[in-house]
Parts: sequence; C-alpha cells; structure tokens
Amino acid sequence: MSRLAWDRLAAVTLLALPLAGASPRGRTLGVVPAPSPIVRALPLVGIGVAVDEATGRAFVTQERGAVAVLDAGSGALLRTTAVGAGGQAAPVAVDAVSGRVFVVTRDTVATLDARSGALLHTTRLAFPSAVAVAPALGRVYVAAQGGVAILDARTGALLRTTRTPLSPAYSPYTIATDARTGGVYEATENPSTTIITALDARTGRVRHMTQVGGAGPAAVVVAARAGRVFVVPGDMLDASGRIVRRDIGGSEGYGDGAAVDERAGRVFIPEGGNAFVDVLDARSGATVREADVGQIPIGRPGVDEGAGRGGPMSWCRASRIRTATR
Repeated sequence: MSRLAWDRLAAVTLLALPLAGASPRGRTLGVVPAPSPIVRALPLVGIGVAVDEATGRAFVTQERGAVAVLDAGSGALLRTTAVGAGGQAAPVAVDAVSGRVFVVTRDTVATLDARSGALLHTTRLAFPSAVAVAPALGRVYVAAQGGVAILDARTGALLRTTRTPLSPAYSPYTIATDARTGGVYEATENPSTTIITALDARTGRVRHMTQVGGAGPAAVVVAARAGRVFVVPGDMLDASGRIVRRDIGGSEGYGDGAAVDERAGRVFIPEGGNAFVDVLDARSGATVREADVGQIPIGRPGVDEGAGRGGPMSWCRASRIRTATR
C-alpha cells in the first residue's frame, strides 16, 4: 500500500448516505450502493478532496499538478488550477478562517483562494507528504523531510520547522490537528515500528509519544468532539495518547486515508481491495456499518458537513458523480 498514493488514481464519485446529525432537508453526501441518480458526468481523476462549507466548494487534487474546483452541491466543475508543473497534487486541506486551501505537491505547498480557486502562492519544501490546519492559530502544519514545517495560513510563508523526536533520521509522513486540545499529531515510521507524536500547536513542544500497531499507517485523523485519534490502519487513541481500542474496523486492509464527520460523530475509512467503506462511531471506534459503494475506493475521502450534507465524498473507480436525496 502506497502511503502517498502518487501512482494510484481514482475518478470521482459523489455518494450519499443519511447520517445521524444530518439535516433532514436537502441532500446528504455519504456512501450508498451504486444505483443512485446520476446528475453529472466528469472525466475527472481525483486523488484527494477537501470541502469548504463557507464557499460551497470542493477541491479535488489530480495528477499532473492540478486541482479541480467543484460546486460541492451539484458536482459541477467550476475551474481547474495548475499548482505544480509536472508533479502530482495529493493531500489537501481547507482553512475556512483565512479562506485558503493548501495543496501538497512533490516539492511545494500551494496556497489557493477558497472562493475563486486561484493560485495565490507556493512554498517550496523538501519532500512534503501531508498537510493539516489550525484555523484558530492561523497556522498550517506540513509533514516534511526533517520534521513538521509550520506556515502562516494567510501568506503561506514558512515560519519554522519543528524537529520531531525521530528526525532527521526518520521524517513524519502524515499529520492531523486537534482544534479542541491544540494538538498536532504526526506519524513517523522507522524500520521496526510506527510512532505517533503529539506536539503542542503553539510551541512545538512534544506532549507525548505512542507506539502503535500496523506498518505504515495511511492516515492519522482526529475526531475532536469525541476526543479520539484514529490511526488507519491500526489503533484508536484518546487525547492523552493512550490506546483505547486496537484493530479498528476489524482485520480488513485499508486504502489511503480516512475522514471524520464531527457533527454526525462518524469516521469513514475506505477498505483496501474491495468496494466497501467502513463507517465507525467516533467515540467508541465500533463499526456502525459497512457501506457498499459499488467500486473499489482508492483515493482519499473527504467530508462535507454543511447543512443537509454529511459523510464522505468517496473517490472511486467511476467516471460519474452521484447524488441522492433523503
């Protein structure tokens, strides 16, 4: 399983699943079986996705260093923005406070305007692999060679690089932030194990370290309201770094990435090698259901928590965008 999924591409499928906590009005975006009304077809190959509720935009990273900007409700393609010549764009994160979108390419972090999708500036880094934001602090955290690079959310300027406990010998490759505790979680793999390190978002100080199961987690995601950190594939931690549940989602292998719906209290984890997405309870880590999405999900999922929309936009092997009404 490739952690960065540079060579694993997926076309876009917008799927729907009614969720607890979602508005009964309008549409709910999530996961359903294949037979859903097709509202639009796009020849779009997606790798990662992030949704900005404030602007109603979905940002889909693509091969050849491009980002497709979609209307999150209809799936209409609004524009395509080039962010890196010759490279692929993969991890993406939205900062609704600054109105910025941050996209990781092979050697840069590109900053886009969240409303127009226009490229504002790029910041060159050594082998960036993942990105997360802390809107309240106006900071962007990038897993990169040598540690965690911290950028200014408004300007994209590199403020400093915080060395992690295993750097420079081993560098972090996935990262997540916790708005409630002010923590930054990064995963670093050495030849024998994987270490999850929690840093203080303001100071960069190490709060705690946890050795987890699983070789090379594809993602670390935080369910802030539930006080949980999910290491996929692998374990579920609490905010103190204590492992509270092992082997989340069962024994199935997982694909790249995971997504959290804070409002519904759900975590979405695409399974690797089959056409299912596991839906987990964010507090207990228990599997609520396995959703058959009709094709093998191979891209990173994203979540739209806007009014009447909850659950993942799952990027699958299909050249269709689907939607369903409740």
